[in-house]
Amino acid sequence: MLGALGTAAGSWIKVASASPDMFVVAFVGQTLVAMSQVFILSVPARLAAVWFGPNEVSSACSVGVFGNQLGIAIGFLIPPMIVKNHDSLDEIGHDLSVMYYSVAGFTTVLLVLIILLFKAEPPLPPSLAQAEQRAKEDTNFVGSVKRLVTNRGYVLLMMSYGLNVGVFYAISTLLNQVVLIYFPNGEEDAGRIGLLMVLAGMLGSVLSGIVLDKTHRFKETTMALYIFSLLGMVAYMFTLSTGKIGIVYATGALLG
Repeated sequence: MLGALGTAAGSWIKVASASPDMFVVAFVGQTLVAMSQVFILSVPARLAAVWFGPNEVSSACSVGVFGNQLGIAIGFLIPPMIVKNHDSLDEIGHDLSVMYYSVAGFTTVLLVLIILLFKAEPPLPPSLAQAEQRAKEDTNFVGSVKRLVTNRGYVLLMMSYGLNVGVFYAISTLLNQVVLIYFPNGEEDAGRIGLLMVLAGMLGSVLSGIVLDKTHRFKETTMALYIFSLLGMVAYMFTLSTGKIGIVYATGALLG
């Protein structure tokens, strides 16, 4: 509820920012949306663990991550279609207003649905592990954090995953600028490359969840994903300067 509330509030703040002299307002709204994401990104894993059995939990988690990635994909696809590169700032402002009002309205509907319909947990635990967890619910947050930061495996996983996700978001954020350096007037190409990257990632996410539910080979699956991420990054980096946009589409999908 906090995540949905912050996202909706930040979206409505951005509605007031569709003007060249209102960048600070846009930044405040976007910062609130970004802070709210902290409450949302961790939901899929928790929700999957609480609502699904041991042979469904990885698939359920991957579907939750899939939804987050779908939002990013839509963010790549739709804004270049709504906000055109007009010569007139007034026309750009009008396009931004249409986009901001659409997002604000949609996030408000989601907030209302979450308040009315979202439940914390099912009446009965879906697995023995969840039943035991409910019986001895640990509310000591500081103790929980201490146990995590002294667990070498957890720290390595957190750092490696953080680097991987950080690189992905950096590429996503700067994709438009990077593509335009090599392909002038390629705003829509940048959006489509980002969309393709995320769609490929969504497919990989769901397939990984299915593989994990079937095999429970977590370390091997993680290693394979990290190796492919590295190879995809190298391929993407070296094909940008070829001048062939089709190749960049292909390596963007591989990276995703």
